Amino acid sequence: MLEEDLEMYVHEAAVAAEAGGGEAVDEAAVAAEAGEGEAVDEAAVAAEAGGGEAVDLYAQMRHARAVCVEEFYRRNGSVAQAERTWFEVRPDEVYPYGPKNFRAPGPVGIKRTEDNRNKLSFFVEIFDEDLIRYMVRCTNKYARERRLVYRRENRSRWSATSTAELKAFLGCMICAGYAHQPSLASYWSTDEDAGCEVLKRAFPFNRYRQLLRYLHYSWEEFPPRGSGRLKVFKAREKEDQVLKVRTVMERVNENSCRARHVGQNLVVDETTIAFRGRHMLRRYNPSKPTKYGYCVRALAEPDGYILSDKLCGARIDPERMSPDERVMHGIGDELLSPLDLKPARVVNRLTRPFQGCYGTVFCDSYYTGVQLADYLFSKETYLVGTVRKNASGLPTAKHDHPYRPRRGRPPRLLFR
Repeated sequence: MLEEDLEMYVHEAAVAAEAGGGEAVDEAAVAAEAGEGEAVDEAAVAAEAGGGEAVDLYAQMRHARAVCVEEFYRRNGSVAQAERTWFEVRPDEVYPYGPKNFRAPGPVGIKRTEDNRNKLSFFVEIFDEDLIRYMVRCTNKYARERRLVYRRENRSRWSATSTAELKAFLGCMICAGYAHQPSLASYWSTDEDAGCEVLKRAFPFNRYRQLLRYLHYSWEEFPPRGSGRLKVFKAREKEDQVLKVRTVMERVNENSCRARHVGQNLVVDETTIAFRGRHMLRRYNPSKPTKYGYCVRALAEPDGYILSDKLCGARIDPERMSPDERVMHGIGDELLSPLDLKPARVVNRLTRPFQGCYGTVFCDSYYTGVQLADYLFSKETYLVGTVRKNASGLPTAKHDHPYRPRRGRPPRLLFR
């Protein structure tokens, strides 16, 4: 197991070094092979000694990954700063790294014109029949197991839900989102200034409350209080705080990418979902119009259509997980990234399905970096964005741009 994992990271270091030339590949391979031989020898000595000291597999793999990251950063950090210089790009000149023709990322969605599509067609493709059936099975299973544990809930009669009923329930939840009422019971009120006719015609009040109570998105068994299953689930939930809805979130992202023909230009930015309740993932950002809520980093098209998103703080980065934790969460080694900074890894994960098509990714200074630009360029993807002055990998020589006073303020005067 130790040899296979080290060989995997040696291969990753070699692949990351290919963009920098043959010398970097040879140096990385030699260093990795030397580290592999020493690690294997130490493991063999420890095994022959009688197993007195256990081999720390995670420490060995972390060291191998540190060597890979150090090699990648050496080529894109200090060495790149000395070699790169500022120069002016002119539209009338031809450069060897000029953009190539965009290739559509394969067949995506149903080939039909955009004029024949409406909001309902997009919703049906994103929440397809397989996803609805999965949610129905999870809801019925959770209701059966919960009612066996809590006998007092058997006072009310429960009948298994169906796909048609769950679709109507999701539609009512969307309707309740923009038709605000002070309480849930107010939607079924008979007063003239309250109530919602859509919800009244679709569901009785008690049935709606039952579906709201038993709605479930995970196939995990119901863990009673104080049971061992609850402790195991809580341990897994510390690593992934949206474990209960992870399957649905990933399926929605996949369907969103297939529901539309993806263009050449993509945007990576963050947005906030307003929420003032109590939750560990709720954040406060005073500089945003929506100050309280969930921070989501999304990949979108220029017209605002979101292709995929990632909830901030929901799960620890795969680079920080141990091999056993990655296996437990179903994270393959192909999701690991040699990039140093976390914002760069976010851009890489969101744009991975659309890399290799000579598309262009636009982002702000929080994500933009020289290392990310080099990595995406090696994946046949371009990056456009503003960059901060203190970003790593920039040329050490100062850019001799003309002085421009700040807008709306007089120029600064120096007195001696």
